Amino acid sequence: MVSALCTALSFHPIKLHFLAWIGFVPLFLASENSRSSQAFILGILFGFLFALFGLFWLVFLQIEMNIKMLMIAGLVLLFLYYGIYYGVALLLGKQLGLWAFPLAVCGLELIRGTGEIGFPWLTLGYSQARYPLIIQQASV
Repeated sequence: MVSALCTALSFHPIKLHFLAWIGFVPLFLASENSRSSQAFILGILFGFLFALFGLFWLVFLQIEMNIKMLMIAGLVLLFLYYGIYYGVALLLGKQLGLWAFPLAVCGLELIRGTGEIGFPWLTLGYSQARYPLIIQQASV
């Protein structure tokens, strides 16, 4: 999926951070004429692939093979867990209008990053760390 790849590339140190600004456009175009259930599944698929492309390096950790198999199974569950948040955000964007999607993503990223099962990696604001003039506006 082009949208997940573009959004994931905005986190890598290859100076493509601007892709976070346009990465969701293919996702919106794909979900434009879909039903709510299809949009939810499309959001889960986006989130899964986004986490897969963004956290692919975890597979290359130097650990024993039997532990690595358990880790890969855990990563698949983690990526599905990650995808559920984007599925809910896209569903809310489909139900309430496209204006609700960024609000839902911000709120769900806050929820995802806190608590016992908090996972604060790959939040969209981190991709803009190389643009201080843009991210300083968030304090306002």
